[in-house]
This record gives sequence, C-alpha cells and structure tokens, in this order.
Amino acid sequence: TEHAATLFTAIGEEGALAPTLWVLEATNTLTTAMRQKRISRPYRDSSVADLLGLPVTVVPLSPAEVVRTVVDHDAAYLALALDRNVPLATLDKALARAARRERVAVL
Repeated sequence: TEHAATLFTAIGEEGALAPTLWVLEATNTLTTAMRQKRISRPYRDSSVADLLGLPVTVVPLSPAEVVRTVVDHDAAYLALALDRNVPLATLDKALARAARRERVAVL
C-alpha cells in the first residue's frame, strides 16, 4: 500500500527500533502471502532481503514489559514504543488503537 511504502522510505532514511521478533513476523507474513499465491517466491525473497537491509535496531524486551500493555505478540512493539518514548509504525488497527490509548503516537 502507499502507506506501507511511505513507512518503508521513512525507516530507510531515519532508522527504527523493533523488538526481536520483527524479522520472524515480517518473514512469516510474506511467506503466508506467497503460500496463498498473492506474491511470488522471488518477490518474497526480495522483500525479505529489503527488510534485512533496513537500519533497524533490535531491542530485546522482558516478558514483564510485554504483558503490561497488550496480551498478544503485538505487545512487544507497543512496549518498545512506550519504553523508548517513540512513535509506533503499524498498519494494524487494533494495535494502533491500543497505542493511542497509551498516548503513543502512531505513524
């Protein structure tokens, strides 16, 4: 989407923080799309390479930090934004709502 392309460009220019699971989650999303025949294997592989090339700093979080916000795997992203006082980049509507409830800016 256009919004995703804008976020990708911004991350490429400014860098980003992400919890340790972000690469696995992104790769799983692309692999699922490939299995559902929405994208090709070469596109998936190229996209994974592009993601790995982004200037993303991986930040480990403790389970206690994750549990205090949201109960699923998205909590790691929100916990990181809260901990570092940075905006959250997400296309997930539920995660964006949770972030706004915690007064975290959403990109």
